[in-house]
Amino acid sequence: MCVASAQEFFQDGSKPENVGVYNLSKGVNRFCLSKPGVYKVTPRSCHQFEQDFYTYDTSAPSILTLTAVRHHMTGLITTDKMLDVTVTIKSSIESEPALVLGPLRSLEEQRQEQQLQEIQLRRQERERRAAEEEADGGGARDESPPIQEKADELSGPFHYEFSYWASVGPLHSDRQYNISASKEGFVLSAVEGTRGDFKAFALAGVTFKIRSEEGVPLSGVLLSLSGGQFRSNLLTQNTGLLTFNNLSPGQYYFKPMMKEFRFEPVSQMITVDEGQNLSIDITGIKTAYSCYGAVQSLSGDPERDVAVEALGQAECSLYSEDTVTDEEGRFRLRGLLPSCKYLIQLRAEGNDHIERALPQHRAIEVGSTDIEGVNIIAFRLINQFDLSGNVHTTSEHLATLSVKLYKSDNLDNPINSVSLGQCQ
Repeated sequence: MCVASAQEFFQDGSKPENVGVYNLSKGVNRFCLSKPGVYKVTPRSCHQFEQDFYTYDTSAPSILTLTAVRHHMTGLITTDKMLDVTVTIKSSIESEPALVLGPLRSLEEQRQEQQLQEIQLRRQERERRAAEEEADGGGARDESPPIQEKADELSGPFHYEFSYWASVGPLHSDRQYNISASKEGFVLSAVEGTRGDFKAFALAGVTFKIRSEEGVPLSGVLLSLSGGQFRSNLLTQNTGLLTFNNLSPGQYYFKPMMKEFRFEPVSQMITVDEGQNLSIDITGIKTAYSCYGAVQSLSGDPERDVAVEALGQAECSLYSEDTVTDEEGRFRLRGLLPSCKYLIQLRAEGNDHIERALPQHRAIEVGSTDIEGVNIIAFRLINQFDLSGNVHTTSEHLATLSVKLYKSDNLDNPINSVSLGQCQ
């Protein structure tokens, strides 16, 4: 950004004469003019003022006020590798359209192009001279090999300059201002020792595509990605895709995890370069299977929050899995190993509200597919009941008779008593 301005003074007449160039500073500036008359004052600056030129008449002295309305802004973008750089400048006024600069060409590309043009001109000049000498027939023909010239190889860092006119302010001189820059997908940091200059490097991204051996997207896979200060654990959705954006360049370690699957690669260290977008394919190989079923009451109502377990039998007796039914009474027992036999039953612990199940257990043998339709009927524990009975006697004795209820372990104290006279 420019911080200085100058004024050119021309005396009005048939042949305007430049009578002086004066540097301006902020505030009031005074100049001495050698002759009276009308002067044309032209600002020469990286600021754009309300008028292209001003008129000053010494016969009517007054303060000439110059107000800057636009400012010439320049910038420099430095990258480690050659990129298609476009600068988008947005105004804080929403109605103003965005200004797009570029795609920009780096100074190194421009310098190489100039070198190539100069090499081409020198080659053409040598060919012209050789043709003239051959036409004149003077001297021996030059049999030496032609001169081979090459332009400099392009190598980083690359510098992209840009400039534009902007309207900023008004900015008051008695205040301090902080300048910041931001762009999605980039990290910008101030250049030490300068004002308004920033270094930028592009952030990277990694997309993981997780599918089964048959190419079906896998949902529910937990993928862990870590590197430097970055840590993230995300679950895949139905698409089987996970994308991590805005990653700083560096090394990252990833590991996919999901029960019943082994993944290739199991885990891996990857290197992410500046601005790079990696795509990594991960294949999930099925190593275990699930048992699906439901727990219902005798009337067919779903039983939620019932603990269900699968107990391995014979050579698989070391293996067991457990789960809890959902709101619909459904359950899924994961991680059942192929060629193993299991007993599917309600757990003894955690099912205090269940008295028994029918059947007590279901026997299954796991093959190479999931097992479905393993349903169990649960009978809830009944802690209240109604007891009724009949006493055969004549009505005249009812008023003197009563029925008492005792616990079997305490026959001395009844827990309830009903007078038969009240039952008439």
